[in-house]
Amino acid sequence: MRKRIAPYAKGTTVVHSPTRLPKTAPVAWCSVCNRVAMLPTPRVTALVVWIACYHCRVSCWAQDPRRECRAGAHTVENRFPDSDPSAPDAFTVTFTSTVSDEPIVLEVIRAWSPIGADRFYQLVLDNFYNCAAFFRVVPDFVVQFGIAAEPNETSHWDTTIPDDPTLQSNLRSYVSYATAGPGTRTSQMFINLDDNAGLDEQGFSPFGRIVQGMDVVSRITNPTPGSTDGASQDDYEIGGNQWILEEYPDIDMILTTSLAVPETPINRPTDSTVQKGGHLRVIWVICCALEAMFAYIVLRRT
Repeated sequence: MRKRIAPYAKGTTVVHSPTRLPKTAPVAWCSVCNRVAMLPTPRVTALVVWIACYHCRVSCWAQDPRRECRAGAHTVENRFPDSDPSAPDAFTVTFTSTVSDEPIVLEVIRAWSPIGADRFYQLVLDNFYNCAAFFRVVPDFVVQFGIAAEPNETSHWDTTIPDDPTLQSNLRSYVSYATAGPGTRTSQMFINLDDNAGLDEQGFSPFGRIVQGMDVVSRITNPTPGSTDGASQDDYEIGGNQWILEEYPDIDMILTTSLAVPETPINRPTDSTVQKGGHLRVIWVICCALEAMFAYIVLRRT
């Protein structure tokens, strides 16, 4: 399959939602509560201990938001070969990520690159970027993403859109589609980490810019520090997140996306487990407190 890679060096020819869970679950407390649950205690105490232990085990399983991430429903029709429906004149997309609790906010101006903005709007509506990994980082150049967590979703939108003229420069924080040459834009894009005006004449047309969280973007982990190629795009497209998390367990990724137009927030249904992470964190804190209390009681009795 054709690789859609942003240029690997300046001036070269182009070849190509929510609270994070704790990284370390209270495994020790799970062990303690299991022991406490086996001791002879009054029925009510035993029931409370059992409930606390159950939620403690849930928190032990939910150690990594990458593996708990669920993209949500994919219900948007790809109208290819017809054009995508028109996007609003301006809108923002807020990304939560594994990098930081601070969000990344992308502002899209349709007039800059109308066809690209229309496609991006449909992709976000379809939850395409939820749980998608930042699979390529070239320091002081670009961060690239845009392969879906689920191979079927990547395949669903693997249809090209025509090029837009380059009306804006690829300055730091500006976002453009990655390509495999003229007329090959689909879903992959890159964020400029530096002023890369040399990309303008190569046909990379920015359609938006990061207006909040560029410091977060600059801290995205490079999954392949010994190579500027990034993770294998072919393998990622075929294997999805199951493959990339096996190969790069600590890779940074988008967790959720939220879409809004000026004055009019857009609420989209989602079944993302990560978006429920705040509730799980509260449960985690409560169950650990309960377990500590019951462990103390048991130790006092013994």
